[in-house]
Amino acid sequence: MKKFFFLFSFVPLTTLAISSTAVGGNETTVKVDVSLRALANVRIEITSASVTWDFNSMAGFPPASFPESFAPTAPPALPHQTIKYRVAGGGGFTFWMLFVEGNGDPFPDCGIALADIEYVEADEAGNETGSWTSFTTFPALIRLGSGNTKGWQELYQNYQVSIDGDETYPTGGTSSCTVTYTIWSLF
Repeated sequence: MKKFFFLFSFVPLTTLAISSTAVGGNETTVKVDVSLRALANVRIEITSASVTWDFNSMAGFPPASFPESFAPTAPPALPHQTIKYRVAGGGGFTFWMLFVEGNGDPFPDCGIALADIEYVEADEAGNETGSWTSFTTFPALIRLGSGNTKGWQELYQNYQVSIDGDETYPTGGTSSCTVTYTIWSLF
């Protein structure tokens, strides 16, 4: 019992002795330089969270000859997509990239592959200013730059799907896939 009491009273005194500092000693000062680097702030917004091709109500479908390309039924107005992006901060050189990619072929299978869905850069009125490019499952670079964007920038795109005649009607009537726009920066 005495050994237990002695051990019990020794532990708190040892802890107190270790945790006490500068008792009766001189003051010591240590300066620490702290650097703060502002991170680049990247933001992205899209106007059309859903794009639809309704072949049941589409004029000119089925086509008389193949291949034929069709614009989406929704959104009907050109451009079909507006991508707004912004890069701010960084405290110096900031390198940024804007990508687009699809998650795979529309499911359930309807004969339309992801590569049959295409996008093209357009102006604000929807006039095409680039070449049609197929969506892929690999991120495709659509914009890049360095430094701050000086506020929000806009990128416009039109969409189309290419029909080549081997498409089928999906079980349940609807097939879908997801397209993702991503912006990232490196500073």
